[in-house]
Parts: sequence; structure tokens; C-alpha cells
Amino acid sequence: TPLERGSLLHKILFRFYSQLREQGVADRPADYRDRLFAIANEEFDRMPYEGLFWELEKLRYFGNEQVRGIFDVFLQQEQERLDRLQAQPSYFELSFGFSGNFPMDAASRRQPTVIHREQNEMRLQGRIDRVDLLPDRAAMIYRLQDRPRAHQNYRYH
Repeated sequence: TPLERGSLLHKILFRFYSQLREQGVADRPADYRDRLFAIANEEFDRMPYEGLFWELEKLRYFGNEQVRGIFDVFLQQEQERLDRLQAQPSYFELSFGFSGNFPMDAASRRQPTVIHREQNEMRLQGRIDRVDLLPDRAAMIYRLQDRPRAHQNYRYH
């Protein structure tokens, strides 16, 4: 289902970027194709599917000698974008005001973010798929989507 596919991709990318961040190379994902594929293979193997259609789904992501897979396209486009923006992927699955059994960044907060304005108080909760920091200290916020457009981003100073 689209929900399972999205959850699978979130797990893969969370593990991949978390490992790269630990090594200080999160801005060089294209150099770590083998690691992405190893993580993706582990996560795909945990799924309770098999058979022809499951193999076709995996081919879609991993590709082969004749067909370029989604992961290779992602790595190329991602590296080009990071180089162009001089962005540093910094937070992954950043949550605020949520608890639950899903991967989340160590910087996440279980308490909601509270905004005070005049006599009112607003409590925000949510999850941000990824936050990249830019040289000018701005932040790019990404929301991964399981649609043809790979992500939406928002820039905040």
C-alpha cells in the first residue's frame, strides 16, 4: 500500500542519513550508494511480501543493468541539490509533540512547541522529515511524499 511504501522509505532514509551524519558525511550521500543499498535491502527483506510483484517493486527501487532504479536517481539528484545549495543534512524525522514507536531524531521533543501571542497559546505538534542547514544559517525543511514529486521544501531563517 502507499502507506507501507512511505513508511519503508522513511525507515531507509532515516537509517541512511543518521549513519552518514554520525560519520560527518551527510552532505556526500552519492559516495555511499553501497550503504544505502545495504540498508534498503535489509528493510525490504523485513517486509512480509514475496513473489513476482514484490520483485518488480524492488526492481523499481534498486534497478538493474538495463533499468536505473529510484535509489540511483535519488542519489544523483540529491547530491546535485546539496552541492548547489551547499546544504548540510542535519536532522531526520524531527518530531515535536509526538511520542510513538517510530524512528525519530535525537533532537526530537515529546512536548509540543508552544507559541504565545497576546492572550492566546497555541500548541504545535508534528514531524519534519528532514532539516538541512544552509551556509547563511537558514534551514530547508523537507516533507517526503509518495508521489511523483519527491519532496516539498520550505526555507526558514
